[in-house]
Amino acid sequence: FSFIAGFAVFAAVGHLAWQQGVPVDDVTYGGFALVFGTWPVVFGSLPGGEHWVRLLFFDLFLLGIDSAFSILEGPLTVLLDRAGMETFPKWKAAALFSIVAFLFSIIYATDAGLIFLDTIDFYINFVLLLTGFFETFGAGWIYHLEEQIKTLGPEVVFTYMFTTFGSIIVACGLWFGLDNNAVWGGFLGFFVCYFAGLGVTYIL
Repeated sequence: FSFIAGFAVFAAVGHLAWQQGVPVDDVTYGGFALVFGTWPVVFGSLPGGEHWVRLLFFDLFLLGIDSAFSILEGPLTVLLDRAGMETFPKWKAAALFSIVAFLFSIIYATDAGLIFLDTIDFYINFVLLLTGFFETFGAGWIYHLEEQIKTLGPEVVFTYMFTTFGSIIVACGLWFGLDNNAVWGGFLGFFVCYFAGLGVTYIL
């Protein structure tokens, strides 16, 4: 859903740029303004636009409720699966988490609420990317690592591990470090490092 919504949001940005007669890069929308600043304008230009805008915000309200379910179920499942917590009533744990979340969310109702929301959302997304990376790294590479080393040898295992992740690190360094031709330089660095590492792994 988020992937498809991205097409809709950036199509709306392109429409606004066309209406204003400016390049897309000059449309100053970012963060939450991508939704609250683009879609209402686009829907408002349709026949019966005010009703489409009402439906949009009702849809965002339902998305918020759906996100609240997923945010609440995660910590609840972890807490109640612990030893000694099997008999603890789930509704009490849900009430406790909800009250704590409500108290933390009061800052979003202040005059600086959108600034807090945008800042925390940015860093949470960044931390989630790192968390997802380390989870997949642990599940795919660290789990049963001893058996891999016994079967293939440490040279092969660690060389291939460096091949996989080292090529990505080199590519990111080129993408974010070069001023000119950063995209092509990053892809070139990625493929050179990756296939060179595969060759060394094969030789070992």
